[in-house]
Amino acid sequence: MLGCVKSSIGLFVPMRKFKLFYLFTNHIDAWGLALGIAIVVAYLHEQLTWRAFILAGVIAFGYWLAFAMNDYFDRQVDQLDSQKARRNFFCMVALTPKQQFFYPSLLALAWLIIAGGLGMWGWRGWLALLVCLTISWSYSAPPIRLKSRAGLDLLTHVGFVETFPYLLMLFLLKIAPNQTDGLLLCILLVASACAQLEQQIRDYDSEVQVERNLTTRIGKSWAVSLLKWLSITYLALGWIGFGGGWLPTWLLPLASLSVPVFIWRLFLRIDGSYPTYLPKTRPYWLTILILITGFSYLFILILLK
Repeated sequence: MLGCVKSSIGLFVPMRKFKLFYLFTNHIDAWGLALGIAIVVAYLHEQLTWRAFILAGVIAFGYWLAFAMNDYFDRQVDQLDSQKARRNFFCMVALTPKQQFFYPSLLALAWLIIAGGLGMWGWRGWLALLVCLTISWSYSAPPIRLKSRAGLDLLTHVGFVETFPYLLMLFLLKIAPNQTDGLLLCILLVASACAQLEQQIRDYDSEVQVERNLTTRIGKSWAVSLLKWLSITYLALGWIGFGGGWLPTWLLPLASLSVPVFIWRLFLRIDGSYPTYLPKTRPYWLTILILITGFSYLFILILLK
């Protein structure tokens, strides 16, 4: 589960009948990973309390909201690409004047729920809420739109995708970080960078027409090379961490779930394609299998604690 790539895949359900169901299950891999990371921090530091589980749930809900906002602000750009449009809920529905009021109101209500959850943690929670609001809005919404600023797009992912739930748990639970935390944060930092680069390479042909992100700036071939080196770095950090005793052995089954993803990236060709004997994108069922396996393992660990 640690380091699994973010993708933009939601559950395949009939849109006409289950519109809101799709909205709430879309990007399940992203907010599911955030939930898993938060629970890992609580387990690692023996903070398995009801307040910690509530906090982990609030963080996961916040990640769902952040990705929903990203889809909302990306809807006009994503409509230019049929594949991206199929992954964006707001491209699948006709936003009538009534719906243009309803969906932003729904997202605003979600922020109020998150504010209530983080407010339990006093000034630390309110500070976290301010950071979350600022980043979630500025990443996708104009006029700032960090995702369209080469370099800042990658740095935002590095700091606020897979690393941020870890940092939030440490900060709000008042946990003093140790060497294991430092190494895990480095691993998650590299994983976040890989996820962003992989997505930009996948969407290069459409985004080069309208976006100005890192990959469109440096070119697909350089982005592929950077992705491969970062993937090797991720695998090396894991090998050093477990081989040198820096990481607890109970984390090994979780970490191993992400290994095939990073090895698969090493087969990426310089033009951004994969050999014919490999699928162009990872199957959706593999994402779900990784999540189910990871959470099942965490559940067993917690029961045996």
